[in-house]
Amino acid sequence: MLFVGWDGGGTSTKVLCMSKDGSIVAQNQFGTLNLNGSSEDSISATISSCLTWMRAQGECASLCVGAAGISNQHAKSTLQSLIRSQGYDGRLQIVGDSDIALTGAVGDSGFVLIAGTGSICIGQATDGQKARCGGFGHILDDKGSGYAIGRDILVAVIRAQDGRDQATELTALVENKLGFNDPASIVTYVHDANRAKSDIAGLAPLLSIAYHHGDHAAETIVRKASKQLYMLVNGAASQINVDNPKLAFLGSILTHCEPITIETTRLIESKLPHVQIIKPLHSASFGAATLAYKYDQLEGMNNG
Repeated sequence: MLFVGWDGGGTSTKVLCMSKDGSIVAQNQFGTLNLNGSSEDSISATISSCLTWMRAQGECASLCVGAAGISNQHAKSTLQSLIRSQGYDGRLQIVGDSDIALTGAVGDSGFVLIAGTGSICIGQATDGQKARCGGFGHILDDKGSGYAIGRDILVAVIRAQDGRDQATELTALVENKLGFNDPASIVTYVHDANRAKSDIAGLAPLLSIAYHHGDHAAETIVRKASKQLYMLVNGAASQINVDNPKLAFLGSILTHCEPITIETTRLIESKLPHVQIIKPLHSASFGAATLAYKYDQLEGMNNG
């Protein structure tokens, strides 16, 4: 019997089959499972591919699907219906993408700090308590995220050009990336009705270049973003009691933007010395398969 986890993402869906002893039996990758940006036909096609491959690996005792956007009950119900309509009638659990990332990265207890296009820190204790800090969207929140950094880069360029702040290397870097750097064009770019959050977040890699050249504006953005990310961890850690808490970093900002990783680590180690920063133990798809196993055990006990 297999316990299967799906990590449904905007670019691909990773599927992992696990045995009862926690060994990985097989894993594969399929199309998008984006509940917010893909058509129902596209999602259905991905589900079909995942189920066909999954069945070829052996009998599935329990399936856990992790995906973004399932806090929307309609989206969650739609996903469940699509899976059931294609003949899967076994145990099924649908959870958020952050839940499977957390279980995969730290296991039964600990925290993950996620900083990609958005930002959030979530945690769980062995007694089932959960913590969440941040993650309330780019308009109200997502501090320290790729979107926030990209926006701050554009703000720095505008402020340097109208004389409020000193010149910054970010001005030339933005022009090289976008083809313009004047305030009017920046405003038009940001407010374009078709502008995706990922477009703004895509400017974040420019930060490391300017920072390593000693750029004052870049240094300010690094300090600001790192402080905000530390505050997410501090907030989540204050919500639940975890003995010897572990913390894993996830997301493109914390895995590819070295200045922010270093400064965020320094702040956490100096202000929260009891928190141990670790590398993620496993993938999100492994976390989903682990939750599938736990759900199977729970249902088995409940059904006698």
